[in-house]
Amino acid sequence: MAIKFSKHFSYTRTPIAIFIISVLAVSFFIIKKNSQASIAPTQISTCASASCTLTIPRHKIFMSQNDPNDLWVVFENGRYNNFKKSIDGGLTWTATEPDALTVEAYLDYHASLDGDSQDNIYVTNPGSGNVHFRKARAPGETASDFNSQILLTSSFIPSGVSTRSNVLVQDANNIWVFARTSTHAVGNVRYFRSTDGGLTFSQEGWVSNTGYDNVRIGSLLIEGQLAVVIWYSDDSSSTGWGYKYFIWNGSQFVANADSSIVWGSKIYRREYSMSYVNGVFHVVYEDATGHLIHSWKSYNNGTGSWNQSNIETLPYNPAEWSPSFSRHGSDLYLFYVRQETSTSGNNNLYYRKWNNQAHTWSAAVAITSDGLSNHYPNGPALVNPTANFIPVIFSGPGNTIKYTTIDTNPSGDTTAPAAISNLARSNSTTTTVTLTWTAPGDDNNSGTATSYDLRHSTSSITSANWGSATPASGEPAPQIAGTSQSMTISGLSANTTYYFAIKTNDEANNVSGLSNVVSVTTESESAPPTGDITPPAAVTDLVAQ
Repeated sequence: MAIKFSKHFSYTRTPIAIFIISVLAVSFFIIKKNSQASIAPTQISTCASASCTLTIPRHKIFMSQNDPNDLWVVFENGRYNNFKKSIDGGLTWTATEPDALTVEAYLDYHASLDGDSQDNIYVTNPGSGNVHFRKARAPGETASDFNSQILLTSSFIPSGVSTRSNVLVQDANNIWVFARTSTHAVGNVRYFRSTDGGLTFSQEGWVSNTGYDNVRIGSLLIEGQLAVVIWYSDDSSSTGWGYKYFIWNGSQFVANADSSIVWGSKIYRREYSMSYVNGVFHVVYEDATGHLIHSWKSYNNGTGSWNQSNIETLPYNPAEWSPSFSRHGSDLYLFYVRQETSTSGNNNLYYRKWNNQAHTWSAAVAITSDGLSNHYPNGPALVNPTANFIPVIFSGPGNTIKYTTIDTNPSGDTTAPAAISNLARSNSTTTTVTLTWTAPGDDNNSGTATSYDLRHSTSSITSANWGSATPASGEPAPQIAGTSQSMTISGLSANTTYYFAIKTNDEANNVSGLSNVVSVTTESESAPPTGDITPPAAVTDLVAQ
């Protein structure tokens, strides 16, 4: 009996053959589980222009949430060969047969890519009076995996007008495409929705009828809800520029109280990215005066004000920063271009990591160092949380696509702090709660951890809804394992039951399990007396003795 080992050859089932196959299978499993965490920038294809991995603010790489070694990329590449896959974490890019597939001829650099939990891949591409959409069914490796192309049309998109779009997967059934026109106010901004996994699109409507002929659109999920971030540019005004977002309420897109992220100045440019992690909404963008800017806030159901800070400032106006976010578990990474001199094209790529406790970015770490025409770094919007690397593609010199990885655990430390088990209330008032706990260690209950992440909610906190709980601010720095620590959380409402839980992080970004959950009801405010409100009569016969 013959045993089929691959589609190219077979072996007779003998003890030696079985032993060889077993060794190869085990070796393959080890390689799959331990793909290189750090790969130097390597060319994986040529492309048709210097913008083939253009973000602003879409993604062109998807990482499987089932196996972090499975990666798909889409890019502009002349007439053919614009879709590739790797099954070994980017060591090779030959999983597609032939070497690369064609989504459609002359795929534009404005193409957008996303995938679902079953590793089905979805691609949109600009059209003339329409948006091109195509689905690649898992495993996305051969031309037969592609469904036929769908043209998304709307009475609000004039015939012959070029479109731009991005695709966002809510789940395996709900696929959303957001579209704008490139030069007409009509049609800015529309959505198309599929509820059958991209087979048909039965819903269409407004994200916002902006009235602007120059906008950009980006999309993300906030606590499972669709959100669209729009950049506005009004060439006739010096004040009608900025960023706003809109959220899906179950039947339509609406503006929240905090929907205006930044507004009013002509300096805000179109390069931006957005993400949501640990209950915090992040938007990064650039201006025309040399600044790379970060706005963020706790989501809080769309209420509250935005924080803003400069990440970097250059003494000249760079041609681009091209920022792009990637979320890895509870960590947020920012990739961007830094123009090293006043000469356009003298670029290197960098990344930073957000510290959610300190509300600061790490120091910049160089991805490239050659100072050549490196552009448009692009990682997955969502990195597999089990991965020990973040895959990044970018446009390299000579119209090439390059691939590299960022090691998420360069120290090699894989031991997380122990979960806190004795979180407890020590005091409470009408607006504050004081909690105590015993510090765990860096490695289980040994050493000193790096930071705490304490959160509260008016519903019981679990691992599943941890991301929607409200983060505290100003947590104390962890002390050596076994030390008693405390924190007072303020700004609470009176006579309200709150649930509290905490996680601990170490320097290698290992995160502890969820602590025990504590419920505390804040004190009631003193109520005015009720019932008898008549005071005693005044004494009128008081005399001296």
